[in-house]
Amino acid sequence: MSNVAQIETKTDKIVSGSVVLIDDEGSSYTFTYDKNKKKFVPPSGTNLTLQYQSGKSGSIEQRKWIVSGSDQQNITLTGTVT
Repeated sequence: MSNVAQIETKTDKIVSGSVVLIDDEGSSYTFTYDKNKKKFVPPSGTNLTLQYQSGKSGSIEQRKWIVSGSDQQNITLTGTVT
């Protein structure tokens, strides 16, 4: 996962940017943060969603990125992701 999302340090919330996920077959998926909807917009033609959960008191170690597919199975990435 490549992360160029901008996180507000005081609130630990996403404010802008995008995140690129690369699957095990090498396909990439770019999710762009929509400030008005306050969520990541998936690339067209996919059934994936991406959510960011801030850490307790802004803790980097407790931050989570959650990827979900149409099968409702979640993949959770924690800590620092680059």
